[in-house]
Amino acid sequence: MSIPSNSFFERKREWSRRKHDVLSGYLPQFTRILGQYHGRIYAVDGFAGRGYYGEDEERESGSPLLFAEIAAKLENYQLRCINVEVVRKEFENLQIATAPYLSHIDNRFGSFDRNVESILRDIGQSPTFFFLDPFGLKGLEWETMSKVGNRYKGFKTELLINFNAPKFDRDAGWLDSRYERKRDSFLRRLDKVMGPSSNWRGIFDKDSSREERYREIATPYKSGLENEFGFIASIFPIRTVEDGSLKYYLIHAARHPLGRRIIGHIFYGVHQQYLRARAILLQQGGVQLGLDGIAVPKLSIEQMEEEDLKLLVQDVLGALLERGPMHFGELQDYLADKWVGRMVEKHYRSACNQLRTRGVVSWSGTTLKEDTLLQPLPIR
Repeated sequence: MSIPSNSFFERKREWSRRKHDVLSGYLPQFTRILGQYHGRIYAVDGFAGRGYYGEDEERESGSPLLFAEIAAKLENYQLRCINVEVVRKEFENLQIATAPYLSHIDNRFGSFDRNVESILRDIGQSPTFFFLDPFGLKGLEWETMSKVGNRYKGFKTELLINFNAPKFDRDAGWLDSRYERKRDSFLRRLDKVMGPSSNWRGIFDKDSSREERYREIATPYKSGLENEFGFIASIFPIRTVEDGSLKYYLIHAARHPLGRRIIGHIFYGVHQQYLRARAILLQQGGVQLGLDGIAVPKLSIEQMEEEDLKLLVQDVLGALLERGPMHFGELQDYLADKWVGRMVEKHYRSACNQLRTRGVVSWSGTTLKEDTLLQPLPIR
């Protein structure tokens, strides 16, 4: 993460912990799966910062140290971590912090956009996981992303991006400003992030809630990754425990459905942690505030999941009636955009079994497998 104020690294915030839980859960699996067939695996932290939060006994690892620690533990694999940092003082701190892991890391001074071409040359054909976590939006310009996205599709490439939709929303507030010079400066920056094919300004012509706008801002960025570079992308919200407000989205991009399935399970686990933390904070109150400040009845985590499962059952049946027979794996991929991070394979199994019991879906055998063909039946 760079470039923050000096106070940012005083302690690790609860939302940063969940972001790092995603990293700690996913990178080892990425390495183990691809490391079976390839030699060296790379993890690139494009906005590394100094590598840690806090000082002395309160010091906690940031993403560069998390990556290095993972590489050291996976001793049967060749995971090499490239860290990029643009602030000289923070780069010097990063060098000191990562010194115990010299055999696993490669620290590079400068901005990610200035380093990306040399990184792409150096990683060659190796599978590479890019973690792009800027402070705000600077560094996610479409021109820079295109260099990564246009990497040959046969080379395994995945990304996890911190996309700060609230920051974008605030900057887009200049659309109606009378101060042309400042307005045009902000809008040019947003155009560079979203790319030439995006019509993001239309989002602000509608009477949408703030939460709806946030999602509508992130969606075209995700769609650009899919349409222009052939990625399969997923959006996952990172919210504060205190009031549920959105800090940013994590956008994961892979080129194989398995990547989305695995990250979906990790998102689900992190989401459950968030719900438990929020429940503890709110356990003294009779109601909680929804995302738009509206009081809603307090539900247990189990009750919320039951409600989601009811909706998933409807979506599964709707997909089969609309598209016809589908394999179980194909069905999960088809509905992933809506349910990633909230419903995982066990929920899809439950939904299919409920529909089978109702006599509206059938399949051969007793166990649902990836290639099990689900058949919709006429509804009487």
